[in-house]
Amino acid sequence: MRSLATGAVSALLLVGSACGGNDAHPLKGVDGCEFLSGRQAWKCEEYVDLFGTDLISADLTDALLTRADLTRSDLTDADLTDALLTGADLSGADLYRASLTGADLSGADLDGADLTEADLTGADLSGANLTGADLTGADLYRVSGWETVRGKTTIRSLDAAHGVPGR
Repeated sequence: MRSLATGAVSALLLVGSACGGNDAHPLKGVDGCEFLSGRQAWKCEEYVDLFGTDLISADLTDALLTRADLTRSDLTDADLTDALLTGADLSGADLYRASLTGADLSGADLDGADLTEADLTGADLSGANLTGADLTGADLYRVSGWETVRGKTTIRSLDAAHGVPGR
């Protein structure tokens, strides 16, 4: 895992509780980012490269991470509630017990991602690549976009109420 401070960052706007000007924010000190106090948001340049980054237990609520490269990043126990991860590359990422409630993962690449026990309640997976992803014990209640998901996944131990239609 590389340190976040060494990553090249751009096109990222973090709003709400994801930033709050808090010194403990997981993206504080990243080159190319500034805190806009009037908007209570972090604004970064055009593209974010977070390949292999340690973001364990990070609060990224409401984060805008469109097309972010989070390949092989460790997001164990991270809070990505309502995050916009459209087209993001999360291949090989560790999302064990991560909260992705209401997250937009449309078009995201989750090839080989570990989503064991992740909470995807109300998430949008339209067009996402789930080839080799492990969704064992994940909460998939009200997930949308299953009809367009690509790839075969590992899904075990689902509560009947949290089943996956058409899978």
